[in-house]
Formats: sequence, C-alpha cells, structure tokens
Amino acid sequence: MKQNVKKIIAMVLVVGIIGGVVGTVYTKTNTKDDKQVVTHYKQKEVKDEKTDGSAVYVFANEDGSINKMIATDDLLDDMKMKKTDTAKLEKDLPIKVKPKYILDGKEVQPKDLVGKSGKLIIRYDFENVQSSMMNIDGKQEKVYVPYIMVTGCILDHEIFDHVEVSNGKMMDDGSHVVVAGLALPGLQENLNVDKGKLEIPEYFEIKADVKNYEPVETLMMATNEVFHDIDTSKLNSIDDLNKAVHKLSSAMDALMNGSAKLYDGLKVLDAKSGELVNGVDQLANGANALTQGTSQVNEGASKLLDGANQLTDGLKALYSNNDQLQGGALEIFETLLKTANDQLAVANVNVPTLTVKNYDEVLGKVIASLDKDAVYQKALAEVTKGVEAKRPMIQQAVTGVVKDQVKAKVEAQVKVEVTKKVEQQVRLEVEKQVIQVATKMTKDQYDAAVKQGLVSKEVQEKINATINEKMSSEAIVNKINATVEQTMQQESIKNKVVSILNNQMETAQVKALITQNTDLQVQNKINEIMASDEIKAKFETASQGLQSIVQLKTSLNRYETFYKGLMMYTNGVESAMNGSLQLKGGLETLNKGTKKLDAGANQLQEGLMTMQKNTPALINGIQQLTNGASQLSNGLIQFNEEGISKLVKAVDGDVKGLLNHLKASVDVSKNHPTFGNVSPSKEKQIKYIYRF
Repeated sequence: MKQNVKKIIAMVLVVGIIGGVVGTVYTKTNTKDDKQVVTHYKQKEVKDEKTDGSAVYVFANEDGSINKMIATDDLLDDMKMKKTDTAKLEKDLPIKVKPKYILDGKEVQPKDLVGKSGKLIIRYDFENVQSSMMNIDGKQEKVYVPYIMVTGCILDHEIFDHVEVSNGKMMDDGSHVVVAGLALPGLQENLNVDKGKLEIPEYFEIKADVKNYEPVETLMMATNEVFHDIDTSKLNSIDDLNKAVHKLSSAMDALMNGSAKLYDGLKVLDAKSGELVNGVDQLANGANALTQGTSQVNEGASKLLDGANQLTDGLKALYSNNDQLQGGALEIFETLLKTANDQLAVANVNVPTLTVKNYDEVLGKVIASLDKDAVYQKALAEVTKGVEAKRPMIQQAVTGVVKDQVKAKVEAQVKVEVTKKVEQQVRLEVEKQVIQVATKMTKDQYDAAVKQGLVSKEVQEKINATINEKMSSEAIVNKINATVEQTMQQESIKNKVVSILNNQMETAQVKALITQNTDLQVQNKINEIMASDEIKAKFETASQGLQSIVQLKTSLNRYETFYKGLMMYTNGVESAMNGSLQLKGGLETLNKGTKKLDAGANQLQEGLMTMQKNTPALINGIQQLTNGASQLSNGLIQFNEEGISKLVKAVDGDVKGLLNHLKASVDVSKNHPTFGNVSPSKEKQIKYIYRF
C-alpha cells in the first residue's frame, strides 16, 4: 500500500511541474482565476526519472515546527559533520514553510482539527531566506536564491470533498484526490515585477469540504537545480532569454513530455486537410471579388481622413481643460481629509495624518481594532492573563477538595475490610456457643462428627438456622458495629488509610481530576469576569467609535471613487487626442496606400493560384509533421508564450532590466552556499525534501 502511495505522489509531482500537459485527461474541469476543480480523470503512463545529488530531509509537524532533519552521508562529508544535528541543519534551510488552517472562516491549530467538519482551507506560504546583495544597474539589491517549491499530497474522498487548489493541479480517481502545487518564492522580488501585472506564486492552497478531519501527509521538494545550466554571459536580449528558457526546460525534463496535445491537434489537422484544399479554392475565388472592391476602399479612406481632422480639433479643446479639472478635484479631496483629521483629533483617536495615499489603510486598521471580535479577543486575553496568574491558588483549593473526597472513599474501603474480619470473628464465637448448647460438643468435635457422618442433616440445618438468627439479632449487629468503630480508631488502621490516600493522590487519574477541575474553575472565573458590567461597557464604547469611523471612511471612499474616475477621464482625453493625431497620420498613409491596393489585389490573386497548385505538397508536409509530433514538447512553447510574454509586458517593455535581474538570480543560484556553507556545483545539487 505504501509503495503505491509513493508512486502516486511521484506521478502527481510530475503533473504539477508540467502544468497538466502530459499524463492527465480531465473529464470535468471548472477554472476560475488560478483555481481548478476536477472530479474525474484518466491517467496516461508517466516514467520516473532519477537525478543525482545530495539531499536534506525535513520532518515537520503540521503546525510548521521542525521535528528532526536528516542529511545524506555525502552532504555531511562536505559539511565535515559526522552525524546530523537538527539545530545546526535548521538554520541553513533555504525555504521556511508556514502552514495555516482555516475552518469555517476562523484560523485553528492543527491539533484542534481532528474529527472536525466544515469548510477547510489549508495554505502553505513559502518564505525564501537565502539571499545575497548584488549590483544591478549600478544599485545594490537583495537577490534571493531562486528555488522551485513542489508540493504534493493525497486526499481521501471519505474526508475531503469539493476540492479546489490555488497555484496547482489535481487528479480525482473517484475515491482519492491527488493534488500538486508549484511555487517560486522570492522570484517576484528578484525580477522586480509588479504583482498587479504578473503574480509569481509564492504559496499553495487547498480548499475543501471536510468531514471528520484526519491529518494529511504532505511532501514538498525545494530545488534550484534548474537555474544552473543557464549561461548568463550570453543573456543579453529577449532571444537570449528564449535560449536560456530552452536550457531551463532541459533541466525540467517533464516539460519536454508535453507533446500529447500537439500530436492530437495535428491528427485533426491531417483529417481536415481536405477542407483546407476547399478553403484555398474559396480564397482564390474571393481574390477576384477583392480586386473589384478596391475603388470603394479608396473613396472611404478619403472620408475617414476628413472625419479624423474634425475629431482631432474637438479633442484638443477638451484637453485644454484637463489641468483645471485635476487641480480642483485634488483641492477638494485634501480639504475633506483635513476635516477628517480634525474630527479624529477631537475624538482623541491617535493615528498618522490622513493623506490621499494612506487614508484607506489607516482607517481600515482603526476599524479592525474596534471590531467587536477584536475588542472581545483583547479583553478576553487580558482577563485570561489575570486569572491564570491565580491558577496556583485555585489548584491548591481544588487539591484540598479532591483529597477530602479521595480520603472518604479510602476510609469506606478500609471499613469494609475491617467489618468483614469482625463479622468472621463474631460468627466464630456464635457458632461455638450454639454448637455447645445444641450438642454438648466443642466446635472442633462437632466439625469432626459432621465429617464422619455422625450428625444428621436435620440437626445441621437447625444449628445453621440458629447461628444465622443470632447473627441477625440486634445485639450481635450492635456488637459488630461497635467493634468496627473501635478498630477504625486504632493507629495502625489510621496509618493504613493515610498510606493508601497518599498513593491515590499520586495516581494519574487523581492528578488528571485535579487538573480538570482546576481548568474548570479557571474558565468559570474567566466567564464570570467577561460577563461583568465593566467588560460590557468596553464593548459598547468600541461599537460607537466603530460606527463613526466606518461612516467617515465610507464618505472618503465615495469621493475617492469620483476623484479616480475624473483622473481616468482626463487621462483618457489626453490619450484620445494623441491617438487621434496618430489616426490622422495613419489615415493619410492609408489614403495613399489604397491606391496601391488594387495592384496588390491582383498580385494576391496570382499568388493564390500558385498556392492552389502547391496544395498537395502542403498536405504531404502536414502528414510528415503529424508523424513526428509525438516527440515534440509544447511545454516550452507554453512557457515562452505565457511566461516570457507576460514577463515582458509586466516590466512595461524594460527587457534589459528584466534580463539583468534574471542574470543576478541565476548568478546567486550558482554561487550562493546552499547548505552548511557547502558551495553549489553542477555535479552535485542539493534538494530539500519536506514532510508534514
């Protein structure tokens, strides 16, 4: 069973790295932002691949605290250590993992989750703590060692349902959900990319409905190996960046297995090649109609140019009022903020001076501090601290009460034993008396006679009845009770009670009872204080202040919305005016170009005729491409189109700045001591394996 689990986790980690391109066909997928919900899948074969290098194994608890760490022997040799010392190893971990568990909207500790049900969020935040200062474009900047963080776990459907993941993928076989996440902590800062334009994941999150929650074993791997094959000396342009991506892709072999979708698409293209031939014929026919419409395009271009001249004149008039509108709106905003500052000062609310940039954040913090739950939690913490200071006194009183209860039970048990012995002694005396009167024999003689069969059954029954009758008499009962009370006052019996009592007080059961009752008394005292009029008054004062601040913030937010809208309008007028000037120039060029359109249409017609003749050769090429497509990876293409293009847009075209930051990231990855001051090398990379 464990071996099968390991294979499944290995498979899902590969799927997570290659973005779901290979190995998984989803039959039902709902995507929203970076979240994915999957209910079933069909799995293709994924081959395991081994890599060389040292490893550090981190065994962590669910709350993120580290239990123990193990380094491989070759790594310990490099560190000149004979055995693993967790305290020494922990300080060199490059990535800190911070788990968080939120059940029904409230953060809870993992130990308190067991057996619970509800809507659960498990989030792993990754903090990169390995960095170096690098000179980038003449400035010293902190650059983090780039690590890829891969996370995987298996969720049982009997416990987890309606699973969603952020920054990851998942597969569902009907009874289990296998999830995998991918994060690159620190790379956002390294590349100096605005999160509003492109966000590089630094966390992995799972959302699910849980029933009778049980802890989930989670495996993670951190590695910077993929950055080591990039030659930064040749990284000077976007083309070089693309080449570097190819080397990065080679290090992540899983990306190169993504040809399945391309192969299927080419098979469809091959099947549709007949339609392509028909389409080329239709294009050729359309070229004839195109040549007939060029004169109409010429006439329309002239009219467009006249309209563009009128549009430009109107936008210039609007643009001339921009400065006056912007200045007036800002002056009103600053007046509102001054009034708000004065009101806060009168109310003795000590906060930084409100500005256009900070008012929303400052007032938001004030509102959070006055929230009913926040005030309650603060008061609860203060009351709890005061009561806990008195815990020793409370425990002492509880111990006394418990000791009296235990003593009463011990005395009752000892009294039962004493009573039993006294009853035996008294009965022996009664037996001797009754036998003497009834048979004129001693008890020993009587017992011997009974054994020899010399006493009839009737006589024996009569004697036994007489003995029982006397034992039940008031005189005998009083004698037994008096003897028991006298015996209980003996010093030996009292010492026995004390000895048993002391032993009972040291048992785990009694100690647990004392602790339980102490906790109960402490909690009762906390509840009593929290229900007092003093605490209620604090809540009422906070509630009144909260309403006032909320109203103030709402008013400022409304004006800010108007202010931003005005800024967008004036900026739009400027952009529209500049665009109209460009449009005017373009239409002038268009007007000239339409005259050449007719000649070009004729050339197009001739070219399409040639294309018709060469279509069989094109079809043959498609078939050859289809046969070879199963060996081509589209993982790199996807990375280039969705990764490099987004990066270039995110830095507003500052490709040089992006390349310089990427160079610095690669150089830090190659040269920064990775663990225990062990320098990295191409031959020996260190991987970090975390288990939660």
